[in-house]
Amino acid sequence: MSAPRDDGLGPARCAALRAWLAPRVPGFEGPILEAIRFPSGQSNPTWRLTTAAGTWVLRTRPAPAADAPTGAHALGREFRIVHALRDSGLPLPRMLALCEDESVIGRAFSLMTYVAGRTFEEPSLPGTDPASRRAIHADMMRVLARLHAIDPSRADLAGLARPGRFLDRQLARWTAQYRATADRAIPEMEALIAWLPRNLPDDDAPPRLLHGDFKAGNMVFDAHQPRVVALLDWELAALGDPRADLARHLGAWHVELPHFQGLGGADLAALGIPTADEQLHTYCEAAGLARAPAMDAWFAFDFFRLACITQGLLARVRSGTADAARAGGRRPEPLAELGWRFAQRAEGRGAG
Repeated sequence: MSAPRDDGLGPARCAALRAWLAPRVPGFEGPILEAIRFPSGQSNPTWRLTTAAGTWVLRTRPAPAADAPTGAHALGREFRIVHALRDSGLPLPRMLALCEDESVIGRAFSLMTYVAGRTFEEPSLPGTDPASRRAIHADMMRVLARLHAIDPSRADLAGLARPGRFLDRQLARWTAQYRATADRAIPEMEALIAWLPRNLPDDDAPPRLLHGDFKAGNMVFDAHQPRVVALLDWELAALGDPRADLARHLGAWHVELPHFQGLGGADLAALGIPTADEQLHTYCEAAGLARAPAMDAWFAFDFFRLACITQGLLARVRSGTADAARAGGRRPEPLAELGWRFAQRAEGRGAG
């Protein structure tokens, strides 16, 4: 067996994995010949497993950090959501097995089918031509509209609903994570913590299924056609307001920061990439919306959330449960500053 990319899945654990998976997953036969960690997947380490019979994808819960919030990295929840969506028409891998018994390899894990295709960490889709970029970005918006059209109750996802307003829960969760992991004062974060509950709009429409981290880096694309073939990484999925997903995806158009994948400042016309407004129009057309929603307050919320996630990652680096290289030089401060800028713009416009 070739050496794994880090010591989180060495020979002994591969042998234990094989022993557990072989009687439970049809076709999972023989020893694991290769276990290679994907470069992405910081929150839940993700591996490509190869045996003589085929290739699979393994997700593992990371070693716990002392200051990480309880309930983070919920593999079981992710597994059940994707399994429930198996007949939804969304492009998804097939979930094959879930093990929440940490005695097997020292942490919980899940196994899914491997979907071959192209992956892009950056929304600029490097290595493609302008026409393909435009078509790929349009297809991402159509997939998002298809996701938001799913009736959670009919997809057996009503159990995702939690008491209280979606935004109240989100703000409480991310504020608690920030408080638990912050090691220095960030004035813009304090300003957003005070501003968002008073200003972030929420309507009375029935909640829809949200992916929670909808971006090019969480998708697999057909090797030859400009279309999405797998939407991955559902650990932040929830029932709530679709504008949260839109802000997460379209926020990349406003990011011009080192160490973050963004399109701010890029020559979109030369790249063939639609503008943020064009992307929003494509979504509205696919979703059957007559008018595009106002997004500034939602961008403020999303950059606040990203700052909280970044702060949590740095906490895991400090505790030794995440590799500093994987943090990639990211810091929460510029995200908080960007979020506060959008909050001020929303106030200036008098609308979210």
